[in-house]
Amino acid sequence: MRNLNTSIEDGAYSLYATATLVGQDISTTIYGGDKPHIGAAAISVPRPSLSDKTVLSSSTSVYCVTGHKEDEIAKVAAGRLSAEFGCVANVCVGIHIDFASVSDIKRLTDNFGTLLEMLIEQLHQIH
Repeated sequence: MRNLNTSIEDGAYSLYATATLVGQDISTTIYGGDKPHIGAAAISVPRPSLSDKTVLSSSTSVYCVTGHKEDEIAKVAAGRLSAEFGCVANVCVGIHIDFASVSDIKRLTDNFGTLLEMLIEQLHQIH
């Protein structure tokens, strides 16, 4: 197994990712904000795209802890990793800021997207 750590340092909007290669598969935890935790988990399996069999896509299942909102970003991240690397990928996400405003959520979501791209770039070097 190989581990990879990456982060976006942005004060209260900082996010951290740890990815572990498990054989050819990828297990990732992404967390940050005031209270890191596990809010949602997604697992994706690669498959040919339904619209173009020459393109790799993925099927994803998600479990979200009651009252949490990380399910959509966990699903996006797991699906992207699975399709990008042609492997099973799971992603656990836990990001929390007390009384988050719409602009707080946008900044965290933007940072999440940037962090995911950084992670993919780094994974290409070791996967």
